[in-house]
Amino acid sequence: MQNQKMQSKEESAQSVPSLADSVAAMRKPWRAKRRHEPSFQATPGPSGAGVLSDAARQVARLFDVDAVVHGAGAASMFGWTTENPTTTDLPAAAMEAPKPGQIILITGPSGAGKSSLLRQLRHKHHDRNWVDVSNTATAWRDGLVIDQFADNIETGLWALGRFGLGEVRTYLSPPDHLSDGQRWRLQLALALHNAATDGMLLIDEFAAVLDRVTACIVARALRRAIDDEPTRCAVIATSHDDLERALLPDVIIRCDFGHVEVRRRVDV
Repeated sequence: MQNQKMQSKEESAQSVPSLADSVAAMRKPWRAKRRHEPSFQATPGPSGAGVLSDAARQVARLFDVDAVVHGAGAASMFGWTTENPTTTDLPAAAMEAPKPGQIILITGPSGAGKSSLLRQLRHKHHDRNWVDVSNTATAWRDGLVIDQFADNIETGLWALGRFGLGEVRTYLSPPDHLSDGQRWRLQLALALHNAATDGMLLIDEFAAVLDRVTACIVARALRRAIDDEPTRCAVIATSHDDLERALLPDVIIRCDFGHVEVRRRVDV
C-alpha cells in the first residue's frame, strides 16, 4: 500500500509542468497580443550596446532566459521592440489640430500611447491656446466654487449648469468640500470657461473618476457646449469605449501599442 502511495506521488509530481514549460506555453500568445507594446529601455553599456540591468537579469532567470543576452534580444523574445513610435511613424491625420467646433477622441487600451500622442499633438501645435483641464485643479482661487468664475459670473453659472453643478449649495461650497466627481466636473466647467472663444480643451483620462452613466451625461453635455460655441474645440483621451456615442467625436484616433488608426465621422 505504501509503495503504491509513493508511486502515485511520483506520477503526480511528473505531471506538474515545470516553470520553463509554463513560460514557453505563455510566450506564444504574448508575442501575438503584445507585438506593438513598448518594452523596457536597455541600459547602454561601454560599447553602446544594450545590456540587462540587475533587475532585468532577475526577470530573465525567472523566465528561463539567457541573462547574458543584450536588452534588444531579450525584448525580442517577448515580441517587443526597444524603439518607441515617433511623430514620423504616425499617420499625418493623427497630428492634425482640431478645427473650431470639433472634438477629437483618442482612445485605446491603457498604456497604448494615448497620453504620449496628446503630448506630441500639443507640442506640434504649441502656438495654439491650449487649456489643460488637469491644470485647473492646481489653480483654485481662495473662496467658494462661484469665486472661481469671478471674472464673469454669468458664463460661470452657464458652465457649472452644463455639468450638473447648477445648485446654490454647490455655488457656495469651497471646492475641497465637493466629492471627487464634483471636483472633476468643476475642473471641466472652469476649463470650458477659460477656453473663451478660441480655446482648445485638452482632457486626458476623460471622466475617469465618474461612474459610467454620469460620464456619458457629461460627455453629451460637452458635445452640446462645443456645438453652442463652435469657436471652441477639444482633444480628449480615454480608455473607455462607451463615450463615443455621447461625444459624437468628429475624429477618432485609436492607439494600439504602436499602431494608430484614424477615422472621421460621416454625418448621415
